[in-house]
Amino acid sequence: MNALTIPSSLSMTSKEIAELTGKQHAHVCRDIRSMLIEVHGTERLEQIIPEQYRNRHSEYIREHSQEIVSALFGDDPKRDHVDPRGFSWERDTRGYVSLFRLDKDHTLTLLTGYDAKARFKVMQRWQELEAEAAKPQLNPANFSRLQLIELAMQAEQERIVLEQHVAVIQPKADALDRIATASDGSMCLTDAAKMLQMRPIDLKRWLLVHQWVYRRNGNKNLLGYADKLHQGLIEHKVHVERDETGVERVHENMLITPKGLAKLAAIFQPALPLNNVPQMPLNAGQPGMMQ
Repeated sequence: MNALTIPSSLSMTSKEIAELTGKQHAHVCRDIRSMLIEVHGTERLEQIIPEQYRNRHSEYIREHSQEIVSALFGDDPKRDHVDPRGFSWERDTRGYVSLFRLDKDHTLTLLTGYDAKARFKVMQRWQELEAEAAKPQLNPANFSRLQLIELAMQAEQERIVLEQHVAVIQPKADALDRIATASDGSMCLTDAAKMLQMRPIDLKRWLLVHQWVYRRNGNKNLLGYADKLHQGLIEHKVHVERDETGVERVHENMLITPKGLAKLAAIFQPALPLNNVPQMPLNAGQPGMMQ
């Protein structure tokens, strides 16, 4: 019995190469175009290159690589391209190439122009891809009736374990949903820390380090970053107070919303029995002074 099947080909995308090498995706696509032209299009390039670029091939390729690639290799009706030589590309709705796919040979050829550190990272990823592709894959046609029954029993046992796991975590998930969808209940940092069963100073430090909040120069109050406000994780409450001279002063307090509290609870206390968390009081959204 042989259940081992290995895919005939592997590929790496231009986006993955960009992530591994730390380069911009647009620059990687530019490099891929130049490589494809130099590897597969030298003879054809001699036929289409304008006379004024006759002795300046590199300059012409750099300035017109997109047009040259289309002219050399063509597109299918969808303006994409799959080449039997081991590369392909996809275009977006505007007609621009949004992604390249390269086989191992083309990927290694591309890397010859990159630094050693970038080459090393991509080679590590290729080894991972090849190891994954070499793993045996189950083929039901190669199993006896008894083996299929054993596989079915194993799958049923895994299903039961999964259901038991869901039964344990579902109350916590329901509690998080109740917190996150509460119509009211935004609270100050001190109250939020109590709900999370941690010290206010520890929660404050975490929020500052992870860029949920910041302090303006000369202002002791915490304010939320714009992206956290946009996500609905925190909010600002403005209130007016009179000082001892009777002058009105505007104060802006940062509050953690129910959605933000649910996110923090998932981060800090995944094992906390949230189904026992009490319902938040209706006045929890009133502005409170930061500790």
